[in-house]
Amino acid sequence: MVLEANPALPVVSEAKPAASQADHLLDLGAATSDDTLRAQLARELERVRRRSDALTVDALDEPELLSQHSRLMSPLVWDYAHVGNYEELWLLREAAGRPAMRPEIDDIYNAFEHPRAERPTLPLLQRDEARSYLTTVRARVLESLETATFTPDRPLTADAFVHRMVIQHEHMHDETMLATHQLRRGDPVLDDVAPPTPAGGPLAPEVLVPGGPFTFGTSTDPWAHDNERPAHRLEYSANN
Repeated sequence: MVLEANPALPVVSEAKPAASQADHLLDLGAATSDDTLRAQLARELERVRRRSDALTVDALDEPELLSQHSRLMSPLVWDYAHVGNYEELWLLREAAGRPAMRPEIDDIYNAFEHPRAERPTLPLLQRDEARSYLTTVRARVLESLETATFTPDRPLTADAFVHRMVIQHEHMHDETMLATHQLRRGDPVLDDVAPPTPAGGPLAPEVLVPGGPFTFGTSTDPWAHDNERPAHRLEYSANN
């Protein structure tokens, strides 16, 4: 992954969605102007935060947020505060040149320094303090976004690269949080939302995939994982 200061392995989960299905999608198409791109980024930042809040501070009390529900996972409040710290590091300090807000917590939320098994023992931000920190970071990010530029002379911000990275990073942690909800004991706390009806009616139980050559992977998508690169041609036999 590129420019991952505090990486965490994403876990894709089929747990009950905590917000609308649309909130799971990263929707940043080609923008026609900087103003349009700023509006798109602000919308996507708010959309992913709705997911994060719904999975953590809006769903569970403080003891549940601080608990490690599986040794494979972090306490949910660690993930929550980590995405805020990551956003502060990249969008405020690096992109906007702002001074550090809470430099004393950088080490706590550095995934390189603290494996998941160790994170419950750290002096984590409590529920209300974490929410306040994320709210303040987000307000300053949206303020800085009003004057942000996305010209190619600065690779970090060209075409909003760092902003897109931060949005994707939070979505990745939301998937990790969903996996944590699947692993926690007790009654479910997330609303069960029915999947959307496919356009054109129900899908067939099986479909025929024609055989032939196809392009596997990508050499151009900047958000592809390392194991999805480079694009290469493969031959596929017909199957269903």
